[in-house]
Amino acid sequence: MITKKYILRFFVLVPIFIFSILVLLLSIKYSPTYVYRLITMNVADVYDYRNFDNHRIQGAKRTNQFISLPEEVYVESKFDQLITNTGFDSFEEWAIASQTTALIVIQRDTLIYEKYFNGFDRDVYFHSQSMANSCIRSLKTW
Repeated sequence: MITKKYILRFFVLVPIFIFSILVLLLSIKYSPTYVYRLITMNVADVYDYRNFDNHRIQGAKRTNQFISLPEEVYVESKFDQLITNTGFDSFEEWAIASQTTALIVIQRDTLIYEKYFNGFDRDVYFHSQSMANSCIRSLKTW
């Protein structure tokens, strides 16, 4: 007959065993340091700087200032086909639904579009991986 002690042991030990095997397999595929950080810090985000040593980067004495000639209608018109295909009524509605944080378009040193969505603005920290991917992709095409 199955006792309460046996059932309790089963429900405690089996998840521990499965978790251990999972950690072992992840440690084989990835580095143990990566697995440890994944467990303790979850995923990467904009506040990771709090967990690691930081070095202050000295700002430049002179910075590049882009000329601003907004062309919102032109830039948003480039998305008309996407908006039509996805069933949204406007570019702004699509940006909010797709959880777009910001869209900035610079053409030949001229800022032609800068707009923020979902409560973000130019002074708010946000995760920028997709932005970095876009920048790197544009450099590859040159």
